[in-house]
Amino acid sequence: MKKLKGAVMIAAVMGMLGFTSCLDGDGENVYSGGGFVTTQGFDGAYSFRFSDGSSVVPTNQELLEGKLPAGYTYYYIQYSFTSEENTGAETSKSINAEINYLVPIKTDQAVPAAPSETSGNAPVIGVNTLSGASFGYYDRNNIFVPISYAYKSSGDEDELDAEYASHRFFLYYDTQNTNLTKDRMYVELRHTVDDPSLNDKRTSVTGEWRHFNIQQIVSMHQSKFGTSELPDQIVVEYEQASSGSYEQTYDRTAEIAYGSLFEQ
Repeated sequence: MKKLKGAVMIAAVMGMLGFTSCLDGDGENVYSGGGFVTTQGFDGAYSFRFSDGSSVVPTNQELLEGKLPAGYTYYYIQYSFTSEENTGAETSKSINAEINYLVPIKTDQAVPAAPSETSGNAPVIGVNTLSGASFGYYDRNNIFVPISYAYKSSGDEDELDAEYASHRFFLYYDTQNTNLTKDRMYVELRHTVDDPSLNDKRTSVTGEWRHFNIQQIVSMHQSKFGTSELPDQIVVEYEQASSGSYEQTYDRTAEIAYGSLFEQ
């Protein structure tokens, strides 16, 4: 596993959530799964926890040592294991498994206010457009939005890390948005960079999930409509461009299911 440094691009197809199985060369069942997790432990004793309390304990701990970056709460993992390693693993709450793919997810802010005219100084290339990646959830309060955006490439690793670190995203919830209904919660996505003067030089495209805690803005939406029910849909509004420049942009929306996933 390569050293995890800077933003990690989502270029590979993401694995399916839950368990799948196939036969290895010896005819033994090999199970695989993936999903959004939090991390627990330390070098040599990591585990990854799902929102339902189940966990994955890596069998290849040595490959993770010194490679989990500081400051991250959420990760996306893919893993695999054999029935020999885990008797009854299909129903176990703790699985010993090999980590095949791991990506840290940066946390951005969900803001309970309307965006100002100066909110955001760079467009995005797309939302929910990354190959094999879609909106994700840890639980009802924590969602993961797949965002592609333009950046300035560099052959210098430190410069590239600084460039990735300069990109931040915000979700704004405006109670005065006329599109709001009880069942449809609209949020506006804004992209901010530290140095907008470089936008015309941002001609390369990358993408990653960004994490947002939406508990506060969902509560505001419920209060607005006097209900305890979750909205059926979340609609993300954003400005799209083919580069990092605002010279020509298009208003776009990305809609995702929400309430039906968490209310029984």
